[in-house]
Amino acid sequence: KLNAFRPKVADQARPSPTHRARVRALRRAWGRVPRDAGPMGQSCSGENQTHDGTAAASVDELLKGVSFDVSEVGDWSGTYQPEFVNGMLLAVWPQVEGFSKIILKQTIEPAIRKALGTLGDAFHIDMDGYSLGDVPVKFGQMIITPGTQITDDEDLKVMKVRANVEWHGNIKMYVGLNGIKCGVTKVHISGEMLMELVGTCPKPPMFQGARACFLNPPHLKLDYDVGAMNRILKLAPIATVMQKVLMEQVSKKLVIPNRMGFRLDRACEMFRILKPRPKGLFKIMFIKAEGLLGRDMSFLSKKTSDPVLIIRCGATSFESPVVYGTCDPTFDWACLLPIDLPHDQLLDIEVFDRDKFTPDEFLGRIENKVVDLIESGGKDICLELCDAKGNRGNNGKLHFRTEWRPLQMPQAVMSIEGMLSAPSAVVFVGMYFARRLPHSVDGTRYFVEIQVSHRLGLEGSDVSKPRVTPKNELIDVAPPDVDTVKERRLYEEKKAICMKYNMAKEEIAQILEVDVAKLDDADPSQLLHKEALWNYGVDFFITNLSEAVIDIKLKHTDTRRGSVVSMRIDDVTIHTWQISVADIIKAQCQADHTPIRDLEVPNSATSLHSRLQVRCLGEPRTSI
Repeated sequence: KLNAFRPKVADQARPSPTHRARVRALRRAWGRVPRDAGPMGQSCSGENQTHDGTAAASVDELLKGVSFDVSEVGDWSGTYQPEFVNGMLLAVWPQVEGFSKIILKQTIEPAIRKALGTLGDAFHIDMDGYSLGDVPVKFGQMIITPGTQITDDEDLKVMKVRANVEWHGNIKMYVGLNGIKCGVTKVHISGEMLMELVGTCPKPPMFQGARACFLNPPHLKLDYDVGAMNRILKLAPIATVMQKVLMEQVSKKLVIPNRMGFRLDRACEMFRILKPRPKGLFKIMFIKAEGLLGRDMSFLSKKTSDPVLIIRCGATSFESPVVYGTCDPTFDWACLLPIDLPHDQLLDIEVFDRDKFTPDEFLGRIENKVVDLIESGGKDICLELCDAKGNRGNNGKLHFRTEWRPLQMPQAVMSIEGMLSAPSAVVFVGMYFARRLPHSVDGTRYFVEIQVSHRLGLEGSDVSKPRVTPKNELIDVAPPDVDTVKERRLYEEKKAICMKYNMAKEEIAQILEVDVAKLDDADPSQLLHKEALWNYGVDFFITNLSEAVIDIKLKHTDTRRGSVVSMRIDDVTIHTWQISVADIIKAQCQADHTPIRDLEVPNSATSLHSRLQVRCLGEPRTSI
């Protein structure tokens, strides 16, 4: 057991002979502790006995007089075996299956239905026959290293754990469409995962939070029931959509910059766990390609193609405009990529021949570490495209340039004028929750639309569309510290208005969110509050900081069911806030500044809990 806590690296300084002798002695003695020993080595079934019937020492006795010098073991960073983690996963796999059912029903099935368009209403996943199988996810060797997360207030120590993750699961999942049913029998997922314990603290569990993500999109493959190949052919469009939707959902939740995380310390800032700031902005300017493969025939019987670029880095992806009728296209196109871990993230560039009526045909691919391209910034880069097997020489070349701008902390910019005059910046907008929302029918979902003016309008990103939080229903939460007098006054005012219009007691109680029996004596400061919870954050890259404005709209939408069909009601805007980026910058430069804001709806108890920050981008560099 003690071996599991010592790094397995070749260049690790080996423990001293004295330490090794102590460990051997402790192992021999530990082996005499019976299986039913209690937490301190005392037997749960009577006297401590060894296998030969003689009395065995307790763990306290074994450790008495034995001291360990941590410096003898060496640094804790290194490569560790994953057996403990894999054993834990095996133990909790039934609970993982239960959680996966919720994800399938609430997220995957609706996403597939939406992607299928008019066929979506006929699609369903049979949850009665669903099983995640008995083969859990497995981790490979775990590389543990220390790290640091820089914030405005302090530098947080981070324990980074990297490991390859594989799952070859024998699942049972049946999908159906218009009476045609087909089973998914196996799922294959593999990729490199990063797990981080963030912010050490001097109380259990010793860290403020934990998070995990894939460094790059994982490989995903589904196997179908061989005995139903004829049904699979009929469901081929469904299989394609399922594969695509599953990858999209994995990317949205678990591929960098997206992370799955949670707080271990309630006082910890949520977005420090879920949404650490990117290291910088990576710009790629595509110039041209030459010598691409010809997949089509021109009118002159000459081979040609209609090339298009697909760029992926983590969960971020862009598509270039199509250049028609050439194997030597000039792109003159650029895209922006926020980079979190330049030493670990890969840039994947694929070239396809765009076809209207048939699937696009592969022309070539380039995959490089982002850090290597950053170091080659400021000059023309020419790389050969690889074929599907990774061979170079026959698929042409791609010419492009790169530019890297690191993100600066506020301390690096000395004045308000200095920040306002910066050529570009990152605006972070985080939405925690909305409190005391107006009552609506059951099933109402609340969300926030966020837009920022003067967004960087480079091709490759649609800056006209606002970013939208998840659409969530209300949840009951215990009341925070509230102004009791104000709450009572608002409660009585609402009640008086309802009574003025001769509303029934049941309707008044529903609006005021109280029981009918407590309508006259309810204490509003002790009632459960209705909140919409998001913990959703997004970065906007902007220019012209002195004029940029953040537009935040709190909305709700609902579905009211009539006697025959469901009727979609248009989204309702509860309130709109417009906040100047210049005002945020001025506030950031104050000594007592906090980035957390409660945005209040006038003449209402409704408020939106948010976080607003601005980070300037530095000058172009060729190093991290």
